[in-house]
Amino acid sequence: MATRPAAPVVLGNRFTALAGFGMLVLEVHDETGSGMALQPTLTRTYDRVELQAELTLATWADRTGTPHKGRFERIGAAARYQAGRIRIEQTMTLDLVLDAGVGLQRIERDEDTLIERADLEVGFGLRMLTDMAKPSSSRMLFGMEMMMRLLIMPRADASADLALVLVFGIPVGK
Repeated sequence: MATRPAAPVVLGNRFTALAGFGMLVLEVHDETGSGMALQPTLTRTYDRVELQAELTLATWADRTGTPHKGRFERIGAAARYQAGRIRIEQTMTLDLVLDAGVGLQRIERDEDTLIERADLEVGFGLRMLTDMAKPSSSRMLFGMEMMMRLLIMPRADASADLALVLVFGIPVGK
């Protein structure tokens, strides 16, 4: 009886870049505001485990009391895990991704105050990724991704500020 060789894992180990956009709801010292966000992201995947580096740039406006506006910048790193994964004919994957990470924020407010602080990140998302290449050529990955993250920023007074980041994007890669 002849055994068939195992099919190659087309979508297992990969590198993707994501151009993301979305929104940010942010609390800064008990003042809540929101704004639009851009988030370029680089991800290296090893089967189900992923390492990610991200940059988040956003404008935000506080609408309570005295209105404040500002710029939000964050650089972060996260470890991600594909908690759920459906593979279709070895060329498409649908993933439920959980992530946890750390970051550094820089918030510049319109009255020239600057806040720099560290944060913790937890989140989840959904991703669809397809190998668009022909079988005889090297792979070319393309898809869609939606991530929701909660950022927790500890403060000196033993409380914490929170932020919610919702990002949609198009991952491409090899």
